[in-house]
Amino acid sequence: LYAIEGEIRGRPRDERQRRRLQAQAAELLVARRSCEISLRDLADALATSSRMLVHHFGSRDALIAAALAHARSQLLETCRAQLAEQNPQNLRGLVSALRAIVTDPVNRPFFRLFDEVNALAQTQPDRFPGFGRASVHDWLPQFTELLRLSSPDDVTAQAQATLALAVIRG
Repeated sequence: LYAIEGEIRGRPRDERQRRRLQAQAAELLVARRSCEISLRDLADALATSSRMLVHHFGSRDALIAAALAHARSQLLETCRAQLAEQNPQNLRGLVSALRAIVTDPVNRPFFRLFDEVNALAQTQPDRFPGFGRASVHDWLPQFTELLRLSSPDDVTAQAQATLALAVIRG
């Protein structure tokens, strides 16, 4: 404990360590394709203590939320690169490219994890606040941008992007 302006505070967080734990937790959840894991099991898998995880994240659910955010950004980065390679020019091309991305063995564990979280978010919205919305809105701007070139206007591009996402998500 240390004092700042008369207040007693705990040990300051090491942000680099926090980011490392977040990335490792994301990797673990993706590999397991599940977010159903105890704090003790997370600590064991991350070679740390549950106390340190609580110090860095506040709770198991906060760590899982941070790990899911990290995993989402990893998947988005991978998919951006895959879409750039495929360079879809219209709605049909985008849906085809997305089908290839979703079925790519490298991406499947991410999508399986996110499917589980989306299902859990329906029954436990307080545990995964905003996950469903984020999992849609992470993608729409990128898809809309891709479709702007082949669409008569921005409204059509956004509607087609929404349609492509709906088709892929089922």
